[in-house]
Amino acid sequence: MVWVRSFLHGLPRPFRSPCAEIDTSAAGWMSKSLGAAAMSTTEGRMSYKEILKRVSFAINRYLSYTKLELTEDYDPRDPSLTLQPHEHVMSCLDSLSTVAVRMGMVEQFPNLRNNYSLLFDYPTMECLARALYEGDDQLERLQKSDVPPMKPAPWAEPVATLEPELKPELQPFTQLTELKAKSWSDALYSETLIEERFVRQSDGMECILIPSADVHIGGGTAEAARCNEQPTHPVRLKSFLMDIEPVSVGAYVRFLNLASPPPTEAQLLDWCLLPLSDRRNLHVPVARYGNRWEVKEGVPVNWPMILVSWYGANAYSLWAHGKDWHDYKTATAGFLPSEAQWEYAARGETPRSFPWGDKADPELLNVCWEATLHADEALNSKPLRELPLKAVNLRMGHNPFGLRGMAGNVWQWCRDTYDPDFYCTPQARLPDAWNDGAGIRRSERGGSWVGGAHMARSSYRRGRCPEAKGRCLGFRCCAPPALLDASTTTGDASSHTSTDPALRTLPITARDAEARPLVQSDGPAAPGPEESKDETWDCSITTSSSMFFQMTMSVTLGVFIYEGTAYNLMFLGRVLPSVGKADFVPFFFLLFNAIWGMALVAYIRSFATGPGKVPFSWHEFVREVGPALPVVPSTARWAPGKATFCRKCSIPRPERAHHCNVSGFCVLRMDHYCPWINNCVGLGNYKFFLQLVIYGSFASFVGIATSLPEFVLCVGKICGFESDAWKEDLQITDMVAFLMFEGLAIFLCVLLVPMLCTHVPLACNNMTAIEGNYSNMSNPYDLGSKMANLEQILGSFGPDWFFPVKPFDPKGDGVSFPRWDEPMGPDQRPLADEEVLQGDQLWRVRYQVRAPVRPNPQEQEFDPLRTLTQWFNGVDQDPHDLTSPVSHQMGCVN
Repeated sequence: MVWVRSFLHGLPRPFRSPCAEIDTSAAGWMSKSLGAAAMSTTEGRMSYKEILKRVSFAINRYLSYTKLELTEDYDPRDPSLTLQPHEHVMSCLDSLSTVAVRMGMVEQFPNLRNNYSLLFDYPTMECLARALYEGDDQLERLQKSDVPPMKPAPWAEPVATLEPELKPELQPFTQLTELKAKSWSDALYSETLIEERFVRQSDGMECILIPSADVHIGGGTAEAARCNEQPTHPVRLKSFLMDIEPVSVGAYVRFLNLASPPPTEAQLLDWCLLPLSDRRNLHVPVARYGNRWEVKEGVPVNWPMILVSWYGANAYSLWAHGKDWHDYKTATAGFLPSEAQWEYAARGETPRSFPWGDKADPELLNVCWEATLHADEALNSKPLRELPLKAVNLRMGHNPFGLRGMAGNVWQWCRDTYDPDFYCTPQARLPDAWNDGAGIRRSERGGSWVGGAHMARSSYRRGRCPEAKGRCLGFRCCAPPALLDASTTTGDASSHTSTDPALRTLPITARDAEARPLVQSDGPAAPGPEESKDETWDCSITTSSSMFFQMTMSVTLGVFIYEGTAYNLMFLGRVLPSVGKADFVPFFFLLFNAIWGMALVAYIRSFATGPGKVPFSWHEFVREVGPALPVVPSTARWAPGKATFCRKCSIPRPERAHHCNVSGFCVLRMDHYCPWINNCVGLGNYKFFLQLVIYGSFASFVGIATSLPEFVLCVGKICGFESDAWKEDLQITDMVAFLMFEGLAIFLCVLLVPMLCTHVPLACNNMTAIEGNYSNMSNPYDLGSKMANLEQILGSFGPDWFFPVKPFDPKGDGVSFPRWDEPMGPDQRPLADEEVLQGDQLWRVRYQVRAPVRPNPQEQEFDPLRTLTQWFNGVDQDPHDLTSPVSHQMGCVN
């Protein structure tokens, strides 16, 4: 099972991506020049389409509910498939299905048998297929002889076709361009279903969290490196958020329309407008019609914003982050990347010329490949729509982090003052170094469609005046990760009191997430083959294999067993008869062993019982309701009736569930991870843990209280004090063993009593140790009485309360919980009545799942022609036009 463990716990390498690892060999260059079809035919290589089909089949085979068959007409982009080629693979897999998918990959590609971290290194099926097609440092190019043949299509004979050349593909465009799509929120950044990716709510821009690192900035020993790129020097950079692509024309127009108060003519001339005498006015991509700004006709909204000055870029960055954009001439106030941040984000920690390697690739670079191609006279007469610009969401200039447009297309403004000798100064080596000195120029990076490929190198530096505007000049934003913490949403939107009126609206929900194409998948992790749909929760053992936790549990169990053994053999068998108290032995034996036995069984049950995984029925429920389920980011606050999104599992989870870092999954009603039992304490074993604390404390107390007089006598005898109480001589080894028992009993008492004083009050208030730190509201799960609260943990009151067995009549399913403020129905009964509603019906009410709004004929305007037509055709009122009466009663209609 070693390979399974290494596969399941493998981590993606942040600076290796199939999207960035391009074949730069001579054969690869010739393949791109002559066409991939001819090369794949002559060399016997598999085509990209066939590889993508096999990858899609291997993954969807274990995710789809329908039976799939791999034939030549298999379409990986069929909408009926569970996972599409551009979606994140690991967001739909759990541990068991990951192993199953890997086995399916080995069936399709036998030469991948020893590659256990395959699905972690290549996030999407497209990336994986592209890596298998092109090859990289860990994957060899596939040959047709390496894989089993496909079945022929059932409706036609196989037809030999040429492999089309791989071309850059458009990625989802997430930037907001319409005024009605304004999506300011009390969370400036919200999480996506892909780890380390976030959405800026002000403009819809997807951002990637670039990790902190010690990097070397500069041109190094490259032949093309210029003097201003030298010397190469180390810089320690903290993590930061970088826009995944440059700001588009559509997003900038939206900024001009929403900026309040509207910018003046002088400010617009500072930003993006040109004097009437400037011949480049033909190419300004924005125009004003009355009081409204629009993208010029024929200009795609996903083009990069051009002819924008450093002032205009800085103003947008301030507005997009909820700041006062009037301070746009101050560098320290903006959110543009520094030169060091830009260079590190472009190529990662590896010193290379371009984001993907050391050679320029025409398929990845939009630059000028001929020196006289873009002469000024020819450009001035060319229509705007004919400029050789590429869309910002086109997969070009991509890098190991997943950023796009980091080489070519448009230059990008940086916040630094440009100084060609800045790298020679000590300031350049400071942590998070950037040049904030005085100067008349600002830095720009990345190259463009006007310049040559050498200018698109990641270390290439140059600068312009901040007022400068160019048809090849754009920008992207950068922000510190502290904004993630400062902009976290909670379940109680009304509790926020932001000073910015633009930041007062509802929290981000799953509906908002689905509205953005960047969310790769709204489905949960697929169930494993051994999971049952009827289970309440998964109670499999989830102990840690850490040596520390295993030793801690072993010591605790050993102390526990020694306490009981020493009390029975030493104290009851030897000490009490020696002092003439043999008559007390039966009573003490029954009293101690009854309590100690309960504690020992409770210890075993709390160790052997799983804390409660999120059930498969919840995943089905999430998949069914989709964006109608309110989902909020996980925060240290109460969020009753709202699902939270787990970044580590990449799935929505029920309320009160938390991710256990030791166990590696989300636990229902998680309390804490206990090293003494080497298990997480959650819904499944919290009763046993509570009984362990109670019975263990009482057993230690009884042991100490009943043996205290004899303990004093033994200590006195060892110290040389004789007493008439001794009727028989006691060996020194027996006395030492008895004294060790007394010491361990005191140790257990000291250990367990504080836990008893902590967890019993929490249980009586229906709270967990995690929730004890919440302060944004009163406990919503306190049902008003200690008995009612304890029943949520121990089940209905009965004899099973006192025994370490599962509740005979459990209350709740761990997915939803009753609250003291639940809405009442007309009969004064809660709408979420557990006696009436079960399963997902109860979840719909408690999570306030929104029913789809359908038009109500009774509320529609009177249309004589439509009414006459229906009467003539004999069409009655469609009963499906009305929403469910149950939805109306529950208040779940939008």
